[in-house]
Amino acid sequence: MDILNHGYSMRDIEEKLKNLPKGLTEAYQQKWRRIEEQEEAPLIKKALLLVLYAKRHLSIEEFEVALTVQEGDQYLVVEGQPNAMEIVSSCQGFIVIDAISHIVRLNRE
Repeated sequence: MDILNHGYSMRDIEEKLKNLPKGLTEAYQQKWRRIEEQEEAPLIKKALLLVLYAKRHLSIEEFEVALTVQEGDQYLVVEGQPNAMEIVSSCQGFIVIDAISHIVRLNRE
């Protein structure tokens, strides 16, 4: 419903409503395509995998550090560490930062 807050005309809104996904599978496919179209798609995919395969919820700081680590690294380089908020906002709603516990988790809503 973001379109209602962005000053779109009724014609724009009607056109967007006509193009809504036909089901859940199509909705997820559209979200995934939007992720793949982004310049930082590899980092976004890494973020999704980190959250999906983590043995426990990650704090924001742990999430940012985990995104920084690359295969073969001998030591942690803190410079250029990705910003968790920016990465999460690029994940098309698949992951969120919990407002109360400040953990990065899968979005279950």
